[in-house]
Amino acid sequence: MIFFGILLAIFLIYLILPFFKPVKKSRFKMTYRDQSQIDPIFLSDWEKQARFKEHSAKFLANMSSVEDVYNIVIARSKWHQTEASMGRKADDYDYFARLHVAEYLNKYESNEEPDFYPDGLVMRLKKYKYIVMQFENLIKEAQKLGVNIPEPMFYDYCAAISSLKGVELTIELLEKRGNAKKH
Repeated sequence: MIFFGILLAIFLIYLILPFFKPVKKSRFKMTYRDQSQIDPIFLSDWEKQARFKEHSAKFLANMSSVEDVYNIVIARSKWHQTEASMGRKADDYDYFARLHVAEYLNKYESNEEPDFYPDGLVMRLKKYKYIVMQFENLIKEAQKLGVNIPEPMFYDYCAAISSLKGVELTIELLEKRGNAKKH
């Protein structure tokens, strides 16, 4: 008897079920902009990597405006990587900056570039600051997404920081010498 009662209840539910409409999730469809605001915790690893690649592409597009100096950063990053393989920390900015200062002083004293100081150094200072700022924005996005930046990009970042520091130290040193014009 109980068996037939349960069977009858299931049959009635089966007959009544089509009259109930499923609840809609939302009346408004999410736009792409809204989807970009989704907390990265809810993204899959693949989606995180895809978003980071988008930010990396924007970063590289921004570097086209300072391509001459960015190419120097890339060359110096290979040097950082080589030094790191021999035991030196790639983010030893003071060590690399001192070597850049020596390079810049050599250029200044040999008059290799006629407008090296102050115009050339100030131009380098602005471009290196821009590059470092762009790297920091990219690294913040990577942290927000919870992804690691690629190793070559880490060396590029270290090279950009030490290059910026080298230019700042060179300007400071030349101003202290007193034989250079203020910028």
